[in-house]
Amino acid sequence: VTANGQTAGRGRHGRTFFSPKDAGLYMTVALTPHMPAEWLLNMTAYAAVCVAEAIERLTGASPRIKWVNDLFVDGRKVCGILTEAVTDFESGTVESLLVGIGINLRQSDVPDSLREVVGFLNVTSPVRNRLVAAITNALLRYTPQDHAFWDAYRERSLTIGRRVQCTQGNRSFTGMATAIDESGALVVLADSGDTVALRSGEAILLPQ
Repeated sequence: VTANGQTAGRGRHGRTFFSPKDAGLYMTVALTPHMPAEWLLNMTAYAAVCVAEAIERLTGASPRIKWVNDLFVDGRKVCGILTEAVTDFESGTVESLLVGIGINLRQSDVPDSLREVVGFLNVTSPVRNRLVAAITNALLRYTPQDHAFWDAYRERSLTIGRRVQCTQGNRSFTGMATAIDESGALVVLADSGDTVALRSGEAILLPQ
């Protein structure tokens, strides 16, 4: 499903996702994997690699990935990704999986609250349909046992080597992001001296 705009775009944690008409690509790929939920835990990170590679190939921009799945160019967010699943409680299998992707293609008026955050690819050629095809084809090639994509994910990481402020539930701490492990967890050396593997929550990049 694709759209030229959204009136109620939604991101992680129920946040509003800025979706101005005719300025971006807003798409959802609906999958029916019928796989155990644990096999699909890496899908969000895999989607980030698929989108980053498609953008680079078709626009020349080189997006970097902020853990878990936001894409940045020149320090500004140009793409957000949200995955949602419907799981059969008895079998533990995922019956359907929605991968929502929003990409800021062209310059648009931005609310004051987002001026320092939102970026645009400033694409002038008609690439929207080719992006949709490239991203969808890549997502359909997902294989749970293949972890090779993690190398591409780490190479594009904007988070590794940066100081971060982490929030997980009611817990908040700061530290240095040192790695991303094979499960997709962000490994952080906290200022307390503890090493924390963050498998959920949020990591905000602190000024360098």
